[in-house]
Amino acid sequence: MVEGGLHTPVSRTAPAALTRRGAVVSARVVVALIDLAAIELSITLGLLVASGFSMAAILTGDDLPRLLLGGALLLAAYAAAGVIPGYGLASAERLRRRSVTTSVGFGLLMGWEALVVGNPRTALTLAVAGAVLLVIGPLAEAGAQLLLQRLNLWGKPVIVLGAREVGRSLVERLRLEWRLGMVPVGFLDEQPERLPPLIDEVPVLGPLSEAARFANIVDTAVVALPFFGNRRLAELVAGLPFPHIILAPELPDVQSLWVSGRDMGGVLALEMQKGLLLRRNRVLKRGIDVVAAAVGLAVTCPLLALAAMAVAIVDPGMVMFAQERHGVGGRTFQVLKLRSMYQDAEARLAHHLETDKAAAAEWRQFFKLRHDPRVLPVIGKWLRKSSIDELPQLWNVLRGEMSLVGPRPFPDYHLAAFDTRFRALRQSVRPGLTGLWQVSVRSNGDLATQRRLDTYYIRNWSIWIDLEILLRTLGVVMTGRGAS
Repeated sequence: MVEGGLHTPVSRTAPAALTRRGAVVSARVVVALIDLAAIELSITLGLLVASGFSMAAILTGDDLPRLLLGGALLLAAYAAAGVIPGYGLASAERLRRRSVTTSVGFGLLMGWEALVVGNPRTALTLAVAGAVLLVIGPLAEAGAQLLLQRLNLWGKPVIVLGAREVGRSLVERLRLEWRLGMVPVGFLDEQPERLPPLIDEVPVLGPLSEAARFANIVDTAVVALPFFGNRRLAELVAGLPFPHIILAPELPDVQSLWVSGRDMGGVLALEMQKGLLLRRNRVLKRGIDVVAAAVGLAVTCPLLALAAMAVAIVDPGMVMFAQERHGVGGRTFQVLKLRSMYQDAEARLAHHLETDKAAAAEWRQFFKLRHDPRVLPVIGKWLRKSSIDELPQLWNVLRGEMSLVGPRPFPDYHLAAFDTRFRALRQSVRPGLTGLWQVSVRSNGDLATQRRLDTYYIRNWSIWIDLEILLRTLGVVMTGRGAS
């Protein structure tokens, strides 16, 4: 029995959601099959390139069976890295593990083919396959997650110990970040008789002393009991019968990624890596910005020219405009945009807010409107949905005023709604062409959500978060979930 229960235990029936073993197995199988398909597709594309796009050469050669076997071994490496299905890993950490495993795996395969088999021709095959898989692998994983979520097969059950403020907040976060795959199926609490049977649709199952009752059907317990003293918390954790125990201390606004446990002479310590304070990371981030912005401008210039012509036809006048924004260190710069609004946009907005109380309330909460009278018909909405109106900011990126990824550069009236501390935090990094807020909630996030997501990005930055956001940005743009 676990210390800390009630003198008069309250025992409630376990919900059906606890019996998700079949779902966990099904999810692992689906993710593995989709990963295997992505691996073999990448190898096939590599073989096509190496053979001069000759299917006959591929089918009659002796490389195919050996390379397909290598793909199966790579799948086993993914499983060993914990990304099948990857429950409990943040998206950026999954991307890091997947990318490192892919790179090392294909590197070893290339070495085997060149040095052992003596067939350097397949090195080209594997180089192409590895490059392709680095892109389509994460996309395939995201597709698998969406499919499994819609089938209600994504996620494993977890028990949350503590149903007070910290525990409830944790459940809310796990629901928002559903890709973590941690499904809260019940609370255990020190005083369950003082709580309702359901809290945010999660049942209160009983006292802490009944933890052993769920040990055979749930393998993970999350401890959210910050009011417990250190000694009492240590005794509780030592007695819990779960193979996986996660401690969730009450540390608001402290980074949560790239944190590792350390043994400091028998004392548990947490080591945090602040990536943006390392010069090599800043140089790497800036290098990616310059190369990607230069290529992006060269590729999108024809599209921008056509879009500018359409804007001029709908509402004659200047098609580009610049607005003053605050960048890193509070320095001001002119952010560039392709005009998607009427030239008298501010007057139209003021009149609309004066005459429509519901719109005025929406504006105060989001600083955006679903039905914005300033936006040009058809072309303006399309530019904003596709985010093409933001492409001129690639020039701001080249100039070093912005980064590809970072907090969006808000206008002054928007920034004024935040506290001084948060504004200072935002000014510690370059604003971004895209950001975590953009790909997570778009125009549906209120000020509190914007603050939470920007804070998370800055506190937890790594190159893997940037790469993840760029991949998600492509998905947002391709599916039309742009800003309204």
